Amino acid sequence: MVTVTIRTARFRLMGKASTLLEARQQREEFMRTIMHMTIAAALITGICGITFGQTSASASLSENAPSVPTPADAGSDAVNGKLRTRISQRTSDSFYKWEVFAGYQFAVTEESLRFNNVFASAGGNFHKYVGVKVEVTGAFENHLSNDGNFKVADRRLLFLGGPQIKNNSTKAKVKPFAHALFGLAILTQRNCSVANGNCINVNTGSNHFAMSFGGGLDVKLNKRMDIRLFQVDYNPIAYRSNFWGHTFRIGVGLVFH
Repeated sequence: MVTVTIRTARFRLMGKASTLLEARQQREEFMRTIMHMTIAAALITGICGITFGQTSASASLSENAPSVPTPADAGSDAVNGKLRTRISQRTSDSFYKWEVFAGYQFAVTEESLRFNNVFASAGGNFHKYVGVKVEVTGAFENHLSNDGNFKVADRRLLFLGGPQIKNNSTKAKVKPFAHALFGLAILTQRNCSVANGNCINVNTGSNHFAMSFGGGLDVKLNKRMDIRLFQVDYNPIAYRSNFWGHTFRIGVGLVFH
């Protein structure tokens, strides 16, 4: 009876020990699982942190670093830049190739004779600042002779040509100019008697070498028209080989392009 009781107690002790061992093993397994999960979570967090940091750094460098054009972009930019430069140069260098002028002129000679002139010119420009032109002037004047017996009618027809320096740019608003013209002056004179009205042709048309040195100022009105505010000229005429007549002229008019 005693033996049975001892065996029973032993089995109970053994069962409790087994239960305790199983419980201990379960706790250890649970702790290992928690530790593994913690390590895995730490690894995942570290990997994510490193990846995010690298991505952020790359993005920051991309934003701050200057963009490097590709060969295709560089070539395209170069071509576009050349085109823009050429267009800009053509626009800035464009100038009027021709001009026509017509106007009125008042002239005074060294003998104090006062002429009313109509004059016109046409010119061609082969450079922004350089061109050539021809000018035609008709001059008219009437006065009494020194003795008062005749009405004197003087007429002058001038054909001149030469170089002109002027800002011919299509963009220019104010255009000063200067010219030196050389050519021919045809002079006629007719005297009519105050008493009976009979007229005598004193000079039917003599030819003389003439020049004109001067300049003026044009102001742009629109794309096709300028106004000539003034043109001033010194106009010497060789009446004879040893005698020159001196005339000073001032005029205004319109310029057409």
